[in-house]
Amino acid sequence: MRLTALEKIVAKQTAMELSSYAIYSPIGSGRDIDQVQLIYPLCD
Repeated sequence: MRLTALEKIVAKQTAMELSSYAIYSPIGSGRDIDQVQLIYPLCD
């Protein structure tokens, strides 16, 4: 997911907080928020 979309899920982040997530960023472009499953089922 794009880090800029993160504030739609949790809250607004400072630039320093967003930069701390850079180590988790995969190579390539991020996904839009509607492409990410936000709620995972407990059991299949």
